[in-house]
Amino acid sequence: MIIFNNSIFSQDWKKSLSKTKIKIKNKIKQEVKPLRIDFKINKINYNPLKNPNALNLSLNFFGDNPNPVGLSLSIIEVNLYVNDKHTSKFYNDKKIKIPKNGDFEFLKNAEINIIKAGKTLF
Repeated sequence: MIIFNNSIFSQDWKKSLSKTKIKIKNKIKQEVKPLRIDFKINKINYNPLKNPNALNLSLNFFGDNPNPVGLSLSIIEVNLYVNDKHTSKFYNDKKIKIPKNGDFEFLKNAEINIIKAGKTLF
């Protein structure tokens, strides 16, 4: 007859696994830092002959990834707020590569519906 005294062969392995998950989660929270992302409006264009209800923005997004791991984003949802009021939502569906321990930048054009934005703001 063989008797194993190791915790992996007893029911304690479930507790051990649970404790390990918590340790890993806490370590990730300590190590992974948030990305810094900011933007600048490059150009504002209004052409009432083309579309009297649209305001076109050219936006430059830039940021910093302080983590030792890079990532790629396939889609980004951007919510635009003016005076803390939601004005517009648009998406960037181009793949964006964010390098590890480095800066990144991407451009996005957005169209704002003037009537909808006006209803939100006033």
